[in-house]
Amino acid sequence: LDVHPQFIPILLARSRSQPLYLYIDGNTSAPFCVDLKYGPSLLTENWLCDPVLRHTTSLTVTQVPDVYIQQWMPAFCCSMPLLEHSEIHLDRRTYFHNITSGHGYRPRLRARISSDILQRQVPRLRRVMLDCVLFSWTSAIFSENIEELSLSFNCTHYASDIRASTPSVQQLQTAISSMPRLKRLELLDIFVNFPPDHTLAHRIILPESFEYLVLTCDSYDAELTVQCLSLLRCLSF
Repeated sequence: LDVHPQFIPILLARSRSQPLYLYIDGNTSAPFCVDLKYGPSLLTENWLCDPVLRHTTSLTVTQVPDVYIQQWMPAFCCSMPLLEHSEIHLDRRTYFHNITSGHGYRPRLRARISSDILQRQVPRLRRVMLDCVLFSWTSAIFSENIEELSLSFNCTHYASDIRASTPSVQQLQTAISSMPRLKRLELLDIFVNFPPDHTLAHRIILPESFEYLVLTCDSYDAELTVQCLSLLRCLSF
């Protein structure tokens, strides 16, 4: 991403329509900040344009502050017909800084995956990983070609955000049913909101292609622990 924006068209022309692998690493490109007024504008957004994204087959955004991810989300609503793999990870420095600062300030998550991401057209998307990024259970990321899905929050300091993103039994079943090729599912600190009177009759059926399951409760929240165990009992392989 250190290439000057004026050379982007030249690089695209030289690629001769070959797929692009776009990797945005905040450790080298994004400063630590919790508010854009304290952080400079980045050249990164110059790469998040339609001509580049239409040629992108792999998109990874890692260790980027939440405020920048939120700013870039509208760019991801364009069509990306070649996209096969996508990862978005929140910059952990944000909350580690606030926890150790002693001020008691715990920022809320703001970056949210739009339901209309990628114009709801993801013909090749097979692998998705979201870490501390809010999303809708009706999002296009839950598409028919998905084979690997990882959703994680992994931070007890955003308990309210975790609960807001936790699906009902029906929402999770609908999402899984929309991914008939799903082979691997990883859920970290996000499970299911079961009704108080739920029984084993509430079954969540995994597709025939399914091979690998990881459920991790990395929290001292008793409610999340109960949700994790209840989900495990209700899954049908």
